[in-house]
Amino acid sequence: MSERITITPLGKDQFRVEVAGEPPSAHEVAVSDEALARLGGGRMSKEELLLASFEFLLAREPNTAILPRFAIEVIGEYFPDYADAMKALKTMKEAQT
Repeated sequence: MSERITITPLGKDQFRVEVAGEPPSAHEVAVSDEALARLGGGRMSKEELLLASFEFLLAREPNTAILPRFAIEVIGEYFPDYADAMKALKTMKEAQT
């Protein structure tokens, strides 16, 4: 699924995420260092967290239902299992090292 997702840094904490689809969509997402530490646990970059987060979202809703602009922490308000899913991914990455 990741070939559908393109991530472009716009600044230190701002990213443009484009999702190929019919129709395609574009999103501006803020990822603070604090959010990265909490969700990624130091085992992934902001881009890797964004990719995993969008794969998580796309497994649950169409790209057109994803907010056009948001901070990454907001995902947990809509999907209570989001933080657990990111922690599971982090644990899996730790096991690979």
